Amino acid sequence: MPGYLDHARVGPLSRPAARALAGANGLATRMAPADLDRLFALGDAARASAARLLDARPHELALSPSTSNGLFTVAAALQGPGTVLVPRGEFPANVYPWLRFEGRGGPDVRLVEPDEGRHITPESLRRRLTPDVVALTVSAVDSLTGHVAPLAALKEVLGPHRLLIVDAIQGLGAVPLEAEAADVLVSGGQKWLRAGWGAALLLIRDRCAARLAPGLGGWAGVAEPFAERHPAPPLPGAAAHLATNPDFPAAAALGAALDDLAGQGGPAAVGARIRTALAELLDRAERAGAEVLLNGLGPAERAGIGTFRLPGHDPAAVHRALEAAGVVTTRRGEWIRLSRTPPPGRRDGPVRRGAGAVRAARGPRAHGHGRPRDPGTRAPRPRLRHPSHPHHVSLLHHPHPGADMSHHLSRRQILHLATASAAGLGLAACGGGGTGGDQKGADGDSGRITVWSWTTAAEALRGVVPSFERDNPGITVDVQDLGNPAIWDKITVGLASGGKGLADVLHIGVDYLPGYLQKFPQGLADLSRLGADRHKDAFAQGLWPTVLGEDGAVRALPWEVNPLGLFYRHDYFEKAGVDPASLTSWDDLIEAGPRIRAAGGAQLLGLDKPGTAQDMDFFQSLMLLQGAFYFDAEGRITLASPAAVQALTVIKRLNDAGLVADTAGEGTWKRLVGQGKLATAPYPAWAIEYLATKFPAQKGKWRVMASPAAVPGGGRSAIVNSTYLTVSATSPRRKAAWRFVEYALTKPAEINRMFASGGVFPALKAAYDDPKFSAPHPFYGGQRVLRSFVDSLGAGAAATNFTGDYSRALKLAADAQTQVLLKGADPAAVLKAAAERLAQQTGRQQAA
Repeated sequence: MPGYLDHARVGPLSRPAARALAGANGLATRMAPADLDRLFALGDAARASAARLLDARPHELALSPSTSNGLFTVAAALQGPGTVLVPRGEFPANVYPWLRFEGRGGPDVRLVEPDEGRHITPESLRRRLTPDVVALTVSAVDSLTGHVAPLAALKEVLGPHRLLIVDAIQGLGAVPLEAEAADVLVSGGQKWLRAGWGAALLLIRDRCAARLAPGLGGWAGVAEPFAERHPAPPLPGAAAHLATNPDFPAAAALGAALDDLAGQGGPAAVGARIRTALAELLDRAERAGAEVLLNGLGPAERAGIGTFRLPGHDPAAVHRALEAAGVVTTRRGEWIRLSRTPPPGRRDGPVRRGAGAVRAARGPRAHGHGRPRDPGTRAPRPRLRHPSHPHHVSLLHHPHPGADMSHHLSRRQILHLATASAAGLGLAACGGGGTGGDQKGADGDSGRITVWSWTTAAEALRGVVPSFERDNPGITVDVQDLGNPAIWDKITVGLASGGKGLADVLHIGVDYLPGYLQKFPQGLADLSRLGADRHKDAFAQGLWPTVLGEDGAVRALPWEVNPLGLFYRHDYFEKAGVDPASLTSWDDLIEAGPRIRAAGGAQLLGLDKPGTAQDMDFFQSLMLLQGAFYFDAEGRITLASPAAVQALTVIKRLNDAGLVADTAGEGTWKRLVGQGKLATAPYPAWAIEYLATKFPAQKGKWRVMASPAAVPGGGRSAIVNSTYLTVSATSPRRKAAWRFVEYALTKPAEINRMFASGGVFPALKAAYDDPKFSAPHPFYGGQRVLRSFVDSLGAGAAATNFTGDYSRALKLAADAQTQVLLKGADPAAVLKAAAERLAQQTGRQQAA
């Protein structure tokens, strides 16, 4: 239906699911020899597809008739005594199973009031935990607000001995979920997966299987259903909870839908498309005078559901008006819920139709509620908070020095993101910035080119435009700030849809570029053909391998490089009698740590111990100092390598010595530094201006030194991140775009102009001849801090292979670090388990 905006109620059956359903029904109709076996195999195939998506083993999954049935199965399996926490306001399917089994052998039910905003937070959960609590059951995505539950953080609060039970039906297929955190997960396929009714996933992790007796398990859940004596032993894994065989045609449709999700780029790519479409819907609804529920949610906090109301208007009348306009939505009391999976690569009519219908539904305001507000005086959308310390913004996605790390996104920025992102989806949006219709690309050398970047880097690029346009008549440049991390969603969606809507020039970080080159090998232009190879030796050592595609062609040029250093409180070290020159390894610093702590009342460094923000920069730096990373040059897994074990061992020794402060929580790191509670900051070059800008009262108290080695006698230089400019292969003006990239990144005057305006430490070696790189810095007591980082680059650094599986490795490593910091786990053991899991998830081999 052209105006369907109700996927959160039920998603129209997708074509792959419909084909699979028809095929399975054909088998059931024909019933030729072996057809019944083929039907049974469809269920196994669906479980295997789900296992890949949910990072699980196939035996941990069973097929249930529906989400409700699956939740009843879990409630019947969880025996008392104890208490299960159920947030008040949960969808009834996740309430009644627990109420029905309370008093029938199940645990007591405690309905807990959610925090403001209708959702339970890790902090509120921690306050409500009592010794009798055995489980929390929660929706992965709230069915009214679209809020995405922080599953990993909730599980961390619960700990290993309490169960996290997740109703995932509003999230699975809509957005990436922290599914690994769920002990039990249940989800039907009729909503965002668009698989229809009749089959649902029931995931019971091995780690909790022994605690769940097969309360509803029937003959299909036992090993020998026709044994002479009953009950027979249960089947291993989740199958023990089966009452009967699944609906095999429905299972076939579910499996096809899961495979289709993977084929579209997985939850990240599909979720980016869904979120972008929703952002446009909500913005257009707001422009029509609507009030959006939980309007302050950040992009990663909302899934595919948005809800609004029109103040002063009868919600039933609004709903009827939308239906009359051909727009299908759901009404919940006074709220109207919008939810939509946009088609990849096509104009999304329902977005435009829905926005127009909202404007039409508004009509004249009801008597007594005042006249319509002037658009120019409309209250701004509540601003979205961003994390306010470096541990919540990875060194790989850092705000450039001088940027406010606790900045907000204004409504104008959100509006810009919504409309600009619409171009990447082929939506009808105002002022898009993409390349438009020619998806094959062309070598045009004139006209208007667009550039996508973020924050101060975008501002720095704008500084190059006047001189470039003067020296290159016939080319005009439009630099667009998409924000970080929104830019990654936009680029990922564009590449996944064959390059549609991408800008001509793209600014990409080192943690994304290898994955893009691997998954979309023809998505970025071949710059070797345009002359890029002549610049091979112009950049800092270790960067060039990253820009090469699998075919050996150059696909990008390095822009920014961030060599590692150690920022330290000179006054604390001096008071403690510690000579920085004597600290050549972290062993030395650990030995000196107690003296520094006693002298300054500060711990040595800060880490987010619970891992709420995947604070892995220090761990990665320690590996890089040893010339190692999560993967070697051939893409083999090195997460359990001696270098990785040594890195985590250093962190454990620091923590065991009481030298690590816990920086979990928004703004904690910044607050501790401001209070003088941290004596060092093991950060790269971008932190030079960040510390000077954010803590001016500490002028003269900080210095910089080369990073201590991870092992005694080891290397002391490393490049912890870098960024690049590249050209979209679908740009109709590839030559013009390349000329801008080359102009901006290979001319010392231009690269240093950007460095001066945005603090983007240049990768171009010729830039370091500028006197500014030897100038004393007043914040650091006159120390020539830039020169120290230039010297670090001169020592050389090995190329880092992030691969397309970096995010998986990062999560598993973060979990391992948390176990070490909070539970004193053995670094070698947890990294060995993490590496094995990474190999299982990715199919990669482990390095010998």
